[in-house]
Amino acid sequence: MRLLKRSPIKTLQRWTIGEKIPCTTLALRKFEGLFFNTLLFHSALHFMYTSIPSVQVSLHLYNSLTKKEEQFVPIKEGEVKMYTCGPTVYGRPHIGNYSSFLLADLLRRWLEVSGHTVTHVKNITDVGHLTGDTAADADGDDKIEKQAQKEKVDPLDIARKNAEQYLADEKTLNFREPEHRPLASETIPEMITMIETLIEKKHAYVTDDGVCFDVTSCPDYGKLSGNTLDNLSAGS
Repeated sequence: MRLLKRSPIKTLQRWTIGEKIPCTTLALRKFEGLFFNTLLFHSALHFMYTSIPSVQVSLHLYNSLTKKEEQFVPIKEGEVKMYTCGPTVYGRPHIGNYSSFLLADLLRRWLEVSGHTVTHVKNITDVGHLTGDTAADADGDDKIEKQAQKEKVDPLDIARKNAEQYLADEKTLNFREPEHRPLASETIPEMITMIETLIEKKHAYVTDDGVCFDVTSCPDYGKLSGNTLDNLSAGS
């Protein structure tokens, strides 16, 4: 059933705050309905959160370790700590990005409506996201630096501008504000400390172009991803 009678192109332009997403008409229609229905559910949860007392509601999630749906039980009763990925601000996020962010916000609202106190951490990646990040071992150029070279501006200006746009878009979409919003550029010393600890404990090793995980040092490697050491090639 179509919930919207508008042109799918125009509707998606509206949800992306004026930016057209190149896509087939059929895919646009399917995504339009999915995104709009998610927004409706999101609005309903916002009404529940602000208008009625919290109630205990069971939540079942897919456990990627056991490969089955299980009832969610927090480590500490009544408290939930959740981390979700924020944007990489080399450009303005598009509707696909916001669909992911919206679902994370929806999950948080569901937990809160269910009576949990939620501590939410959502990062902003303003440095270190490589163009080859689809590969197992990411390589290539830093996406923000590459965009800065294209626009002939300072990389920090690119990151700052797009981060501000993203935060404004979050407010427009009525997202709940996370308790912590760390910037990648402000946590580099912590990253270095973690990497040094991994090397010291023989869980990582230094190569000519960086540091790699030593997956053979982890007996449980592959339990989450389903990958196995037999499927891996050294150095690839």
